[in-house]
Amino acid sequence: MHAEHARPDRIPAPARRPLGRFGAAVKRTEDLLLGVPLLVALLPVMLVIGVLVRLDSPGPALFRQPRTGFHDRLITVRKFRTMRNDGADVAGVHQEEEHDPRVTRVGRVLRRLRLDELPQLLNVVEGTMSLVGPRPYPAGMMIGNHPAHDELAKHARRRAVKPGITGWAQVNGLAGPVTSDADLRRRIAYDLHYVHNWTVLLDLAILVRTAWGVARQALRPLVKLSRGIAGASPTRHARAQSRAPTHLDCAMPQPKAPDACGAPGAWMAGTGPGQDDEKVPAACGGRKSAPYGLKRWRRR
Repeated sequence: MHAEHARPDRIPAPARRPLGRFGAAVKRTEDLLLGVPLLVALLPVMLVIGVLVRLDSPGPALFRQPRTGFHDRLITVRKFRTMRNDGADVAGVHQEEEHDPRVTRVGRVLRRLRLDELPQLLNVVEGTMSLVGPRPYPAGMMIGNHPAHDELAKHARRRAVKPGITGWAQVNGLAGPVTSDADLRRRIAYDLHYVHNWTVLLDLAILVRTAWGVARQALRPLVKLSRGIAGASPTRHARAQSRAPTHLDCAMPQPKAPDACGAPGAWMAGTGPGQDDEKVPAACGGRKSAPYGLKRWRRR
């Protein structure tokens, strides 16, 4: 990847003015050329998800939440409802926690695959959001005991572009709930890096990485299942080792080393004049040599 798109270690200084009229027009054209076909293509998937959300728990399929958008204006962001209707936090004060009991069964899958963000394509088409940009945070989001707006207000350039469904911070592993002030500042650093280095190619790269990340999350259970099936089935070598000895094994010449037909010291040899008789391992049904008189009778 180009050097200017490297991961930032700190909040960068402005390299140039973010976008501008021409850049904003190009970005809007990009959103319409890509957003409208995506909305039409994914509309059947969205309808199925909406039905599953309604069947999983009572309440509406969509969740609407006011968030901070372009130039600090409040916008209404649409998402598929992933929490119980009585546990939804419209103000965004209480973020999702690990094993949050408010999250429904369908909602847990939608969050893992990030499919709950699909209705935001409607925001893209209407112009309040972009496909790629800094993520919009809820207006009342809290980090610890203080509002996140205190830190976000220090960085006006972050709000100089429209918020996006996905962003440079998200494809670099900074998705999900904001856990601390340091986590928020790191996300801001990535957002400002995106704003200062925006290009159409960077937007396309972020969209490709987002789609690849969703595909990997969707295929991960299938990969684990296939590995489990492969590990549970015995190999040819293991089946050969576990095979029980047969009469053919006992008829073949026996090696000196221990094998399935006996252990060291299990060989039974004749005594007296019949010492040259054929030796048969006891584990294969052999027995001690016959009495002396019986051997003489067999020779006759």
